[in-house]
Amino acid sequence: MKNKIKRSSRYVLLILALCAAVFPGCSCSSTKAKSDPLPGFYFCSLANLQTNKVILEDYQNFIQDLSPRGNKITGPIQFSQDSNGRHAITIEVFVGGTASWTYILIYDKDNKRVQAIKYRYNRYQS
Repeated sequence: MKNKIKRSSRYVLLILALCAAVFPGCSCSSTKAKSDPLPGFYFCSLANLQTNKVILEDYQNFIQDLSPRGNKITGPIQFSQDSNGRHAITIEVFVGGTASWTYILIYDKDNKRVQAIKYRYNRYQS
């Protein structure tokens, strides 16, 4: 009986040692969170966007110029600006029925697009 207890306690110690060696290298999240691409920007009313025809036309052309596969259905569009007069548009474009990409278009104070970021892939369960 004592031999069985000694053997089982050795196995338990061996398993604990293996777990201690393996688990610290594991992490729960498989992807790193992306940093905020719009530091210093704040939300603005979409009414401001309607008065800015240059940005309005540019982001609509951007959506039309995306990959020709499938319909281009967009979700909510967010208009932002910063204290330097730069603007940004955040657009969610749906891909198929269960996923979308979030794009961010950044404009300088002269309303010229200076950057387009394919920011985040979103997957939805049906």
